[in-house]
Amino acid sequence: MQIEPHIGTDTLRFGATLDEVRALLGEPEESETADLDGDVETTVWHYWEKGLSLFFDSDTGNRLTTLEVDTEEATLGGKPVVGLAVDQVPAFLESISAPAGGHDDPEFVEVGAWDLNLWIEDGVVESVQWEVRRDDEDRPVWPEGAA
Repeated sequence: MQIEPHIGTDTLRFGATLDEVRALLGEPEESETADLDGDVETTVWHYWEKGLSLFFDSDTGNRLTTLEVDTEEATLGGKPVVGLAVDQVPAFLESISAPAGGHDDPEFVEVGAWDLNLWIEDGVVESVQWEVRRDDEDRPVWPEGAA
């Protein structure tokens, strides 16, 4: 699975509907709904065996807005990222020409220009989470090919 910042993956685009995802991946192994900020309800579909979680927000008509992967098969810039030691992250990001800037924290490394976080546990990248690009008014900018 190729992680494509602001786009989705090599096979799944941000903006996909629940039905489109179901047709591509089948029924999720687990589904949950959360009210994350009081105004927007988020439905999360987990495909644990694939190492994939998908987030659909009510303010976008329940279209796919965020992805998270925790499988070592996921690549970013053509290189594996999950399982990478935290001290290797700066060189890794430079090697794939990731934009500079963002936030470094013991729990995550942010690549702000890509709306992408590398989540760290026990000194190792445990998962990658990334989102659709948003405009100045916080509206999603759907990638080409999105519904």
